[in-house]
Amino acid sequence: METTIYLATDRGGLTVIAGRDGNWRGKVYLEDKRVQCVVADSNKCGSVYCGTFGDGLFTSKTAGATWEKSASFTEPNVMALASSRSGSLYVGTELSAVYRSDDQGKTWQELQSLLALPSAKGWSFPPRPETHHVQSILPDLADPRRLHVAVEAGALLRSDDDGRTVRAPDLGALLVCYRLQIRLPAANESSLNR
Repeated sequence: METTIYLATDRGGLTVIAGRDGNWRGKVYLEDKRVQCVVADSNKCGSVYCGTFGDGLFTSKTAGATWEKSASFTEPNVMALASSRSGSLYVGTELSAVYRSDDQGKTWQELQSLLALPSAKGWSFPPRPETHHVQSILPDLADPRRLHVAVEAGALLRSDDDGRTVRAPDLGALLVCYRLQIRLPAANESSLNR
C-alpha cells in the first residue's frame, strides 16, 4: 500500500510525496500560493483540502494530483482545516471563524460566531495585532459531537454540540495555543481525561 504525505509551506506551495518501500516521489503544487494548512478527508479516500492565505480553499479529488479553487467557500484566509470521523469538514479563518461542511465541501455553514464571545475583544495575533485567527481545530475522537478550537492568540474553545454553541473556559489569562493534539488512552486506562 502506498503512503501519501502532504507538506504545506507558507513560502513554497504544497508538496505531495507518495511512495513505499524506499521508493518515494514528490511534486510541488500551488507554488504561487501561501499555503497554511492541508487535510485529507478521513471519510473519502483521495479527497484533500488545502487552505491558503489570500486565495481561499483548494480541493483535490485525486489525492493531490490535481487542484481546483473551491467555488463554494469564499473566505480568502484559510488558516486551519480538520476532518472528523463523523464526516464533517471544518475550516478556520482569519478573522476568527469556523465553518462546517457535511457534504464534502459542496456547502459550508458558519458555526456560532466566535466574535460574539466575551473574550474575543482581547484576541490579537502578535505580528499583526489588529487581527487574530483560528490556529487549530481538533474534532474529539472520544465524542464525535465535541470540537476543540484554538484561536491565536487568545482562546481555547470547546463545543459539545457539533459547533452550534461554543464556550471558552475562564482561565484568567490570555491563552496562546499553537497546536491541539489528542492522546489516545493506553490499554490499561479506562477513559480519556476531560
